[in-house]
Amino acid sequence: AGDLQSGAFTFYFARSVRPRDYVIGKLAGLGVMMAIITMAGPFLLACMRLGLCESWGDALAHIAILPKALAVGALAALVYAAVPLAFSAIADTRRTALAMWAAYYLVGGFIAMMVGALTHSGWVAALDLHTAIDGVAERLFEIPNLPGKHLAPVSLAAGLTSIVVQVSAAIVLIWVNVGRAQRSGVGGST
Repeated sequence: AGDLQSGAFTFYFARSVRPRDYVIGKLAGLGVMMAIITMAGPFLLACMRLGLCESWGDALAHIAILPKALAVGALAALVYAAVPLAFSAIADTRRTALAMWAAYYLVGGFIAMMVGALTHSGWVAALDLHTAIDGVAERLFEIPNLPGKHLAPVSLAAGLTSIVVQVSAAIVLIWVNVGRAQRSGVGGST
């Protein structure tokens, strides 16, 4: 939305930037920023956990927490890069994109979580992105279902399916809207 509003498409598409390159660049840039937030902290905590082990054998027995922490962080980075960017791709202004993302994430996610709780369906609850990521993390780290935390626990399959479907739909939306902007002459390219 910011590129459309500022006229940056003129620069990008006049310089033979293909929509594919533009989308990959935007996703990679936002993905790296999100990965710093979602991967670095959990990875450092996992390293600290290993450092607190009493023996090398104990540390080796728990070494699997490192790739698990990185996997959950990477999933979260992918979700929080692709889905908000999709709203930005379909909006005219940053304000509209932010409002749409907030409504989807906060309101839509809350509704999915509540309907999942009422129906005792982890699949419905997994439509909330935060709950889906939580569910994946809880299953990977084998955290038991705590009473009162989730009324509809999310399975690993439900969490991963929700994430893959929502991220895939977001990438398709971004790609289609950027391609449409290029073909329609936004930015002076025809």
